[in-house]
Amino acid sequence: MGETPNQRECCDIVVRILESIENDIGRDQYAPDERQQETKAADWHVSIAGKHYWIEHTQIEPYEKAIKSDAKYLQFLKKLKEAKFLSLPDHVGLTVSVSHNTYDLQNRDIAETARKAVVEINKRIPSFTNLNDDEFSKQIRFAVGPIEFRLLATTKTPHQGIVCFTRLSPSDLEALRFARIERALSEKIEKFRTVSGDGNNTVLVLEFKDQSISNHSVIISKIEKICADGSNVPDELFLIDTSQGRRQIWHVISNRKIKSDRYLRASH
Repeated sequence: MGETPNQRECCDIVVRILESIENDIGRDQYAPDERQQETKAADWHVSIAGKHYWIEHTQIEPYEKAIKSDAKYLQFLKKLKEAKFLSLPDHVGLTVSVSHNTYDLQNRDIAETARKAVVEINKRIPSFTNLNDDEFSKQIRFAVGPIEFRLLATTKTPHQGIVCFTRLSPSDLEALRFARIERALSEKIEKFRTVSGDGNNTVLVLEFKDQSISNHSVIISKIEKICADGSNVPDELFLIDTSQGRRQIWHVISNRKIKSDRYLRASH
């Protein structure tokens, strides 16, 4: 257990929910690899009400390498925030958007790429000083190596005189999200095949924490579409948002069927 920081916690949450559904206490809890069994079909096992529940956890990404990109983006953002920018007029705010593919940066190149970006941004700040009610916004694009930057200066902003930063999503985000969820389901269902059969229940736990570009509704809509034909469906599927301190949980699939009342208002 423990491939991601929240893996054990997510499995524990689901065990508590299953105990509540079955009105029984979980027994014989273990990680299959800890017993060195030939079958390692899941991250966690628990017996409840005479049934074997095999629980598999995975953290889903909105697009390829998104999790890896998060760490690189935070390092890159730190360098940008430490930089010295030319002063903006008090009536103008500037938003600097950075393309999603910061995962392409090598760690050794982050500081230098940020330095070059700051030079380019400072070159363009003087062109924003004349913004007014007749021309209240201006956009500029440029790239430093593989990283694209979009500058949006506007007078219609509460962030006047301040440089803010954000990250751009891929243009085909929803298609990429669908592909990532479809692959996760396919891989996990294949892993479950060794424990299918009477008395064995497969439980897939999908965790997401990229709240800025994901939410439960878009993820659930993809799951519904992928599982519509009834194939590659686990017995139970839970979606857990770990982006905030209080976890939000949705019981998306129950007894191999999509649930209509999914959100669990329990405290775990």
